[in-house]
Amino acid sequence: MKTKETKEALKSVSKEETGSLYETQSANTSLNLNYRNPIKSLFGNVGISYFNNKANLLYGYDLAGILQVQTSLAKPNHTHGISAYTNISRSIDAIASTVKLGGNYSLSSGSQLAQGEILKYNGKSYSLVPSINTKIRSWSSFNYSFAFSESRNTVKTENANFKPIRTISQQVQLNIFPLKALTINLGYEYFYNNTIVSGSRTMSFGDIGCKYKYAGLEFQLSYSNIFNAKQYISASYSNLNSYYSAYDLRPAEVLLQVRMKLK
Repeated sequence: MKTKETKEALKSVSKEETGSLYETQSANTSLNLNYRNPIKSLFGNVGISYFNNKANLLYGYDLAGILQVQTSLAKPNHTHGISAYTNISRSIDAIASTVKLGGNYSLSSGSQLAQGEILKYNGKSYSLVPSINTKIRSWSSFNYSFAFSESRNTVKTENANFKPIRTISQQVQLNIFPLKALTINLGYEYFYNNTIVSGSRTMSFGDIGCKYKYAGLEFQLSYSNIFNAKQYISASYSNLNSYYSAYDLRPAEVLLQVRMKLK
């Protein structure tokens, strides 16, 4: 078992349009523990960290129509938080599999300007990520992972809660090796976000690939976005700000690639 502890102290200064110098001081400390047991094929690590940031200017955003304008106020303020994580993996020879479990939890608090008013907030988030990698005989392998996360923000000044953001994602990968020189890959991804209001809260993506090696050449045929998904949408919190992003995706396509080694 190994233990690692780190501490940092940083200071930065920058010039603001208000004429004031923006000064920050930050202190960070962390503790990490690692565990290894090759005999039992068991590995794991846990960690915890703390940060405390101090600044002489308080930032925020005002809305001017569809524009978001950054503002600042000469007021000392603190932002601090704590986070913890853990990862565990275990190889199980009886089923030729490796099982993993990961997770993290974080808390933070601070202040922000909003429409000229100083608001104090608390932020909380956590996630859980189990997965399994399995070898199915000598001709195929299977990978599956699941991830759940939730973020919550609370305005202490007004005793108001933001709507929590919950996301779920699943990834499935099947690899088939019918011949020594031939590999077939089948992939599927599923996403869910409870905050999506325009469009579906669920998204599915699929890909099929085939790779063949012959006489120093590698032929790769791929069929991507087989469900012809139009967009990928995400949402997140940053202090008191909510961010929603939509990315247009390329339509379903088939691509053939040929690679060769030059001696």
